[in-house]
Amino acid sequence: MGVEGVVPSSRRGRLSRFIIIRRGWDLMQHQTAVRNHIESLLNDAQLYVDGDGMRSISKAVDFALEFHTGQKRKFDGSPYILHPLRIARTILTWGLRDPISICTALLHDTIEDAPPQLRAEERIREWHPEVAELVLALTKVRKSSGGGDLTATYERIVSAAARDIRVLLIKSFDVLDNSETFGFVHKPAKARTKAAIGLLYVGTARKLGISALADSLTQNLVPFLMPKQYREFLTDLKNRQSEDSALLAHAVTHLEGIAALSDIQIQLVPKEIADYFSLTETPGTGRLMGVDEIPSHRLELIVENVSEAWAALGVVHNEFQPVRRRVRDYLNVPKANGFRALTTRVFISGVSVSVHIVCKEDFDANRYGVLAKWEHRDSRVTQFSDLLEIVGSSSPGRSEVHAIGLRDQLDVYSKSGQHLTFPYGATLIDFAYGLSARDGDHCIGAMIDGKYCPPEHPLQDGDIIELVTNERSRPRRAWLREVTTPRARLLIREALKRTTEYYGVIRSRGAQNFEITNLDSDELHFATCCIPTPGERIVGRKTRDGGWRIHRDGCKAGQGWIQGTWQKVPKRVTFQVQLLLSHKSGTLRSLLDLFAVAGVNLTDLVTTPHRKKTQYYMEFLADGSTPQVCEALRGLRDAEHVIRILNYRFYLKQRVPKRTQP
Repeated sequence: MGVEGVVPSSRRGRLSRFIIIRRGWDLMQHQTAVRNHIESLLNDAQLYVDGDGMRSISKAVDFALEFHTGQKRKFDGSPYILHPLRIARTILTWGLRDPISICTALLHDTIEDAPPQLRAEERIREWHPEVAELVLALTKVRKSSGGGDLTATYERIVSAAARDIRVLLIKSFDVLDNSETFGFVHKPAKARTKAAIGLLYVGTARKLGISALADSLTQNLVPFLMPKQYREFLTDLKNRQSEDSALLAHAVTHLEGIAALSDIQIQLVPKEIADYFSLTETPGTGRLMGVDEIPSHRLELIVENVSEAWAALGVVHNEFQPVRRRVRDYLNVPKANGFRALTTRVFISGVSVSVHIVCKEDFDANRYGVLAKWEHRDSRVTQFSDLLEIVGSSSPGRSEVHAIGLRDQLDVYSKSGQHLTFPYGATLIDFAYGLSARDGDHCIGAMIDGKYCPPEHPLQDGDIIELVTNERSRPRRAWLREVTTPRARLLIREALKRTTEYYGVIRSRGAQNFEITNLDSDELHFATCCIPTPGERIVGRKTRDGGWRIHRDGCKAGQGWIQGTWQKVPKRVTFQVQLLLSHKSGTLRSLLDLFAVAGVNLTDLVTTPHRKKTQYYMEFLADGSTPQVCEALRGLRDAEHVIRILNYRFYLKQRVPKRTQP
């Protein structure tokens, strides 16, 4: 009997022979897989590509085999060449069938992966300059440390996409193929980072109308972005769809039996996770809605022409109870990405169901967007020129590229009849900036159904809006919390930069001096490290978004900043302060004692738990004479149980915020 952990000598020969045989078997298996992929690619390609194109594809296959020789995939040891071969076959299947696209897909990793002595870039350029340009655009940008710079790579790709959309399409399919192996190749943290970058391509796919690609990407990426939430959601969705499908099954049979719909294809489609996932403004993040927020199924009616579509809509509304204000005419007014259909929502047996009525000629186009009938279009696809212009001037920090609203949108109209679409949650401010920057800057409200509504009023589907403006009005910083569209947020920030000084917040008194003229303005940010208070000597500096950050004179963080003064110090003032506190007995009492000693009157108190059970957040609203308020704030800085002062601001009596009661 051998020593534990050591292979007996009698077995070593057999074990080594087994390893050699196994490796040989794996090698044969891999060689067979490569040969089968190449044969399938060439067989599929010759159905769409002429003789010259096939010769180019064969040459690209030879290059790919040479440049990727000896390279293996990390997770299973298979030849790396299988990855570009799969992408080339995938784009063929999806409709991207021109020879240049196929060659680019085969060679997209060669410049960054091939050994330098093979001169990959130079040889590809000598053979086919156009393919070389596309491959170079897809080549990973390296950091000085040697790793890949994902942000810079994305910026290069979307910039190149403005010239040739095929760059973006091929990269999206590359991400799709890679996303299927995230769980094998990367640790959870790295997989989540890769998935977050992948979301950028989800957004661009939706912009280009390729909803099938966007849905496939979402399906692969969400499990890595939010694994726990995904598992819980999937269970809830399956349970709900199981319940709803039993109630809805008879609806299809019933509609098929109606004479007016007898020749129409009708199908009930369960919604997938992509229907419940929406990208957010922050790049690399998204929101997974609850299963009750939107219907679990979609009823699709495929008709011959537009007149049949409207007739079918009438039948559906006659048979089932329609949901008010849910009809969308995307047949006559298609979405920006080309989607065409009549959409509505009805109740069937008490279950809410989305209904899409689509013409046969639009069915594939709605799923594949720019890829539908690719061979009949120019590669630059002129109908998407506006979208490509947005993409080409963007970076991951620009939410316009990748952010999308929820599937169901608000349709609103100006008094002159102009039609605008916004995501749910949008306000009159979004509407005003949707009309023009000038309307947004001077908006003071609107008339809706004969009633005046303030700028913060949420939009309702079908609203007809008469905007009310005032040339003297200016946007407020608080508006940034009220808007949902990137356009409105961007224009508000630009306006704030322009208007801070003459809006009555800050008055410049020479190059090295300023004066605070409006104590309770949203534009003022008081530093929590030194607690500057009214009447004290202060320094300040203008921030990037047009506001002002204020420190006490002498604070190290404010060294070199310009000197400031207070135009007027009010006798009484209200202050709002947010604190991070230790979760200990006597914390609240010590703070109340501090306020009592200072002579400050506490008017409101809100607590919020912290992720650390030993801490919690607390927000105070209190008032008193200005000296008393200043004393209380300075006392908070040194209080025993106060971990950190998060922020604070001042209000005059007429500007004190009102809290809504639960």
